[in-house]
Amino acid sequence: MCLKMPRKHPKDSIKPKILYVSLSGLVLLAWCIAAKTQAIVKEFNGSSVTLIVTGNPATTNREQFTAEIRAVADPKAERICKQGGKARAEPASQFTVPTGPYTSRAEWLYLCLD
Repeated sequence: MCLKMPRKHPKDSIKPKILYVSLSGLVLLAWCIAAKTQAIVKEFNGSSVTLIVTGNPATTNREQFTAEIRAVADPKAERICKQGGKARAEPASQFTVPTGPYTSRAEWLYLCLD
């Protein structure tokens, strides 16, 4: 008695393609999320706070990218300074370093003022 192997349906060959496209889409989505502008506290000493701000400057021109950074960094610096007992944060200096062909890292120094 011979066992017959089930015949593959033509739709079975589509499944790997769908899986590949789905995984590619997830990787692209993860990259887009990672490229969003975000601010991380590098240093805080009570009278100043330094933030490292990462983002994707290739998506916009320099003025728009700076505005995008300030929209993220200013509120964070303000919050950190208020936690340290100061009334407000004022930007003092900025330094930008490219970290790749489409990303950069900016360090912003904010003074915490009464």
